[in-house]
Amino acid sequence: MIELSNNYQKNNFASDLIIDNKSKDCVVLFHAFNATPYEMHVLADAIGTLGVDVYVPLIPKHGVSSSVLAELKLDEALEWSKEYIREKREKYGRIIIIGHSLGSGLVYSIASSDIPIEGVVLTGLSKNFTQRIRFITWLVKFFRIKYIPTIFGHLEKSKVMSRDYLNWKKKYLSKQPVQLMREMVETVPNRYDTLADISAPFMLVIGTRDFITHADYVDNFLLTTKSMRKIAFILNKGSHEIFLDDFKNIVISKILNFIIEILADKSIKEEDLVECFVLDKNAEINKTEDLLQLMNKNKSIVSLHSKVCYS
Repeated sequence: MIELSNNYQKNNFASDLIIDNKSKDCVVLFHAFNATPYEMHVLADAIGTLGVDVYVPLIPKHGVSSSVLAELKLDEALEWSKEYIREKREKYGRIIIIGHSLGSGLVYSIASSDIPIEGVVLTGLSKNFTQRIRFITWLVKFFRIKYIPTIFGHLEKSKVMSRDYLNWKKKYLSKQPVQLMREMVETVPNRYDTLADISAPFMLVIGTRDFITHADYVDNFLLTTKSMRKIAFILNKGSHEIFLDDFKNIVISKILNFIIEILADKSIKEEDLVECFVLDKNAEINKTEDLLQLMNKNKSIVSLHSKVCYS
């Protein structure tokens, strides 16, 4: 079934991506805003090699046109994602959920609800947005702009996106509606009051050059969630498109290790309960050694990496 995405890209990009390994466990991936399941196909294929079932559903209103996408409301997407996982909960013994950008917002909402989850991975998500994004949303609100051009540079440079997909997306999703972006910027920071409700093993991945969110709140996630096992990876000079840029291989390997760890259901040593790493494109370049002490003192974790991340 791992060849699925090769067939998938030749047919309908605007459909769910499913890898059926006849497993009792599954991993569900939620894609970004103005994206499709196909943009998660490399990660999905890699996870499929572990023998679990993999689902990458198409988020409502996506994959049709920019005008249809403009109809999406954030609460609608949040409720849809919870119902999707509730249905999977009836079928599978263990469920791990992974999201990117908007998809991470959906994963966060699920993980902080009453739905049992065995593992959580958030990528490209922070407690707040960059000043650049907040300024852009202010401009579009002030000038009553409904759409901005979709930026295709990351897809054009990627070695894992097909030319057919790029042409398809340029045809159908050439504009990006800004209403949902505005809604997220204005309301998302207030939604993180439920961080303490997340109890499943937890991973956070974010780049220091993320155009949309930033790494300044890594400590907030690690300090607030009540998960026994939590790990963060800060990508040195990493962008928002972590599954398309030079970090994709090392990030995917870390996610696979995290999934394997959860599925193995082994007891975790106390020194490994909470970890924070800085990653370069090909290797770990820094690990926080005294993170538990910092957690106890409620100090900033990111400050440890300031010279590495922001030089």
